[in-house]
Amino acid sequence: MKSKESKLKKKRDKIIKKVEDGIKAALKSKLSTYNRETKYMPFVQAILGEKNTSIYSFGISIATWLGQNRKGGYEEIARILAEAAGSQVKIQYEIPHSITDQTEKKIYEIYTSIKRGETNPDADTLFKNIKDFAEPKKGLHQDRIVDVFIIDKDKNYFFIDITSPKSNMKEAAALKLKLLNWTAIGLANYKEAKTINAFIALPYNPYHPGEYIRFSTKIFDKSKDILIQEKFWDKIAGFKVYDQLIETIQRVGSENMEKILKKIDKLDDD
Repeated sequence: MKSKESKLKKKRDKIIKKVEDGIKAALKSKLSTYNRETKYMPFVQAILGEKNTSIYSFGISIATWLGQNRKGGYEEIARILAEAAGSQVKIQYEIPHSITDQTEKKIYEIYTSIKRGETNPDADTLFKNIKDFAEPKKGLHQDRIVDVFIIDKDKNYFFIDITSPKSNMKEAAALKLKLLNWTAIGLANYKEAKTINAFIALPYNPYHPGEYIRFSTKIFDKSKDILIQEKFWDKIAGFKVYDQLIETIQRVGSENMEKILKKIDKLDDD
């Protein structure tokens, strides 16, 4: 029993090491290329002072980098974790299939009915409904780009949109329609899949340790449409990884803090 636990721990430590090495390399690249777009932030600087404003500016850049950069950002971390779990992973995957106009019309009818409060957004019920009418069509769909596409060892397919934890109402509605379209495209075209799973991933909960409250609309099945913080990271890794993930990235940040501050100082002096 202890031998099995030891092997499992070694495997998980190896996975975390891959994440750590990836973040180190990505941060090194970020520091070598980072340059403030503008130094003129008069209102912020009037309150925070020059030094703190420079640190604040770098912080914004890091947040943007994590959300948008495939080399070291959330997508890359997801790729490392999922591949280490034995899954096939593609980042910014372009779905090479589409659905018929009739299928798309029915999807939109379901979407508008959910928005009006006439249809329950329960994911399982919607899945069964869509499965009955989803038909394939050659070509590319407008919702064809998937942030992270995963096929796990059991042939479960995952279409994942990693989005900002603070999406507004309009953005949230568009994401709901995207999930419905992905479900239909998946059911119509990926017949070999054991299951089709489409969900929104939020890398962290800005209201932690409280409950996430930003998606206040009733158009989502919050237990299946949206995976937040540890529910997302733990799911793709196959084990409880979130706390260790944050500790690892924190360690990388601490080890590079002197370099970060020197970079900021250098830009201030230029």
